[in-house]
Amino acid sequence: MKNLTMFECALINAGDGGITKGISGFYSGISAVIIGSTGSSAICFGTCELGKSVLSKLPNYPPVLIPPTAGAMGNIVSSAIMVPKELITQRMQAEAKGRSWQVLLKILENDSVLGLYAGYSATLLRNLHAVS
Repeated sequence: MKNLTMFECALINAGDGGITKGISGFYSGISAVIIGSTGSSAICFGTCELGKSVLSKLPNYPPVLIPPTAGAMGNIVSSAIMVPKELITQRMQAEAKGRSWQVLLKILENDSVLGLYAGYSATLLRNLHAVS
C-alpha cells in the first residue's frame, strides 16, 4: 500500500472521495490526530526540557548549543508518536475503512510495527531544522 502525502490525500478526498464521503471524509482520523498530537507535544516539550537540564550540567558543552541540541532531541523522540499518528490519519482520509484503532491493527497485521514508521527519516529531516 502506497503511503500518500497529505496533499494527495486532500486531492483524493476533494475529488471522488469528497463526493462519496462528504465533509465527514475530511475529519476521518481526527481521534488519532487529537491523541497523537497531545502525546507528541508533551513528549517533545518534556524531552527538550530534560535535554536542556542534562546538557547544561556537562562542563565542556558549549552553552550556545544547548537549546538547538535539546530541541533536536525532543523532535527525534516526539516523532516516534507523530509518525504513526500521521500514517493512521493519512490512511483513514485516503482509503481505510473503520475506526482509528482498526486501521492501527490493520497496519500492524500487514506491515508489523516497522510499518508504523514508514517515513520516519523524512519527518525528521523535515522537522529538525525548525526546532534546532
